[in-house]
Amino acid sequence: YLLAGASLLPLLAVPLMRDTYPALPERQVAAGTASGRLKPAVALLVIFSLYLFIGAIWAFLEPIGAQSGIDAATVGIIVSTSLLVQVFGAMSATWLEPRLHYRSVIGGAAFVAVLIGIGFASDPSAGLFWVLSLATGFLWLFVVPWQISMSVDADPGRKAALLVPAAQLFGAAIGPAGASAFIVAGDVRPVAWFAAACALASLLLLISLVLMNHRRKGH
Repeated sequence: YLLAGASLLPLLAVPLMRDTYPALPERQVAAGTASGRLKPAVALLVIFSLYLFIGAIWAFLEPIGAQSGIDAATVGIIVSTSLLVQVFGAMSATWLEPRLHYRSVIGGAAFVAVLIGIGFASDPSAGLFWVLSLATGFLWLFVVPWQISMSVDADPGRKAALLVPAAQLFGAAIGPAGASAFIVAGDVRPVAWFAAACALASLLLLISLVLMNHRRKGH
């Protein structure tokens, strides 16, 4: 009943929102060009790659902790705390989103994610494990508004924006499967290296998207 009520509650805000959205731009930039078709796909791949990182880390958090000498009960507490940090990340993003450009936020998040993956691969201490886990939880929801901004910038018609949740969920679902292929003889450290590589791929894809935007403006 609580879930049903929480799902219905946002409907109360719909009458207040319907007139606040601007009309979609008539000018569909370069929609028929190779760059115009490629940019939405690259934007979605930026999101997909970052959530590969999140899915891989989150699915294997307990065995990564065990390999670093952290018991399952402690990892459980860390997971619960991370869920609270996710809420804080989402609230922070709501306040900061109008003030920051997606390039700096998503690029910074991907860079931090690379460092988190490297940190998990280095047999972290209990304190560092806490920090890395909570940072992962914070990034999980913090980057979402800027991912939507990036997708709208890549596709002003908003079609790519509709696929942002799919890219997130698909990345989070595929991440554990991809990471598991690198586990050798019970050693889960390659999972963290896989996650770091996915975050690096997200960063490189973002850079390519920015370069495509500059090239278009140059013309």
